[in-house]
Amino acid sequence: MEKDIIIFDGDCNFCNKYINFVIAHDHANRFVFTSSQSTTGQVLLNKFNADLKYVDSLVLISGKKVFTRSDEIFFMISLPKDATWYPENQPIAGYQLPK
Repeated sequence: MEKDIIIFDGDCNFCNKYINFVIAHDHANRFVFTSSQSTTGQVLLNKFNADLKYVDSLVLISGKKVFTRSDEIFFMISLPKDATWYPENQPIAGYQLPK
């Protein structure tokens, strides 16, 4: 299985807490991470033509699709409820998801 890549702003406290949350709950080892300030992050952003104005936010690369800003969060919460990375009844960014 090809892993989804999350590129995050390494200087953003919220982004770092979000990444720590995903790491702690990614029991299926679905995601890999890199900061947008890193060489790897810059190469990936350029490779996928991600709009560089979003480097202060979250970018998720899934296959050949690129999700930025809130679209990244919506992609994550749209994963099947049985996705092992998401703990049931845990709010994401302060929003409780319906069952």
